[in-house]
Amino acid sequence: MSASETHSFQYFMPELHLKTVLQISLMGLLLFLLVVPNTDAAFKLLLILLLLPVSFYVVVALRTITSQSNSAIVTIGPEGILDSRFGLGFIPWSAIEHIDVDALKFEPNSPNAEILRFISRGTLRLLAMSGLYGKLTIPSDLSLSKYRDRRNIKFWLRSGVHLEQTTPAARLRIKDNKDGTQRVYIAMANLSVSRKELLDLMLAFHKQYASAAPATPVT
Repeated sequence: MSASETHSFQYFMPELHLKTVLQISLMGLLLFLLVVPNTDAAFKLLLILLLLPVSFYVVVALRTITSQSNSAIVTIGPEGILDSRFGLGFIPWSAIEHIDVDALKFEPNSPNAEILRFISRGTLRLLAMSGLYGKLTIPSDLSLSKYRDRRNIKFWLRSGVHLEQTTPAARLRIKDNKDGTQRVYIAMANLSVSRKELLDLMLAFHKQYASAAPATPVT
């Protein structure tokens, strides 16, 4: 991908569809167990506690599928990077101080290990955190052995640049540092690009355009 033209990335719908179908199936199983007669009260309470996050994930996933199926979620180009989930404009490259690359230092697993991790850790995370954290990312080429699970790309903003945390996604992904600066997290879950591909593109754009103009605050 060229670092001189604009690129847009949508949600990777096959992955999201698969997750949603699995969660709907699980929700149906939990509902079936709830209506089974003579079920222990403590077991029913446990089923209800499991059903709540599963139902929440299904509602959020269906809303995402119906409203964002053809929308650009992350756009990256010479003018900067835009994450539509924040409800903000482009963050110019000159406003970005540093992009984290440390998470790329890992040893690749075997294909079988990746598939096992996808099934076990992914299912547990989805159930435990209602789909807000720890989502699994399947790269657009469906290769589980090439890339490991990466939840976000983190970068730090220069002093004097401030992003307003006006949406739930912004409050979740834009964090204030003690020195008054901010760090931003681009969530990779369900995006139609791998973390490595997007990070490499960001680094190339930042290297080329970071000093092109003075940093402009984004509010």
